Amino acid sequence: MKTITLAGVLTGTGLALVLGQLHSDAVPMFIVPPSFTCSTATALALGDNSFDTSNATVNLSVPSSSCSGAHTVYKSAYWTFTPATTGSYVFTTCTGTTWDTRLVILNSCNTANGVVACNDDACNYQSTVTATLTAGTSYVVVVGGYGSGNAGAGILNAAAGGGGGGGGGGSGSPDVIVGAIPDISKYGAATINGVSHMAYAIG
Repeated sequence: MKTITLAGVLTGTGLALVLGQLHSDAVPMFIVPPSFTCSTATALALGDNSFDTSNATVNLSVPSSSCSGAHTVYKSAYWTFTPATTGSYVFTTCTGTTWDTRLVILNSCNTANGVVACNDDACNYQSTVTATLTAGTSYVVVVGGYGSGNAGAGILNAAAGGGGGGGGGGSGSPDVIVGAIPDISKYGAATINGVSHMAYAIG
């Protein structure tokens, strides 16, 4: 993390601030604060989404028929998620969250319209849900605590295809099959930060 202090800037002077990442293969961190009410839920991005429920006040009650027993998600934070493609998606607080979470995917703000998936403890006291979602359909993602004292900062990761840490990969079908493209050849390989990378030439 970098901190920049600007000195000697006159009032009314226009400035442009450009943010980037050191490595092109770095996983993006989207810091889009969630809403603490469903009606004002913000959009969830694929990848890591930082949040803090310390100031949340709404407790979500989930029907017992939906989650193998009645669940209350204390101090709930809300996002909307609209997948670009139909398929399996994974939502998890297992990395970057240290307190006891509950995680729910809803069809809408009204729980009577159905709970897509929910989880309490998938990895120690954190939560993971996997659900098949339909392209273009807006879902509600809710994260909160197991009890009224469970809240704080954390990370909600959303990934497509069953993968983790950035929204891709997994067991789904690949976007591009290299062997199906004419005149393609591998011309280089490199290892960056312990990750192997391949380069291909087309044409």
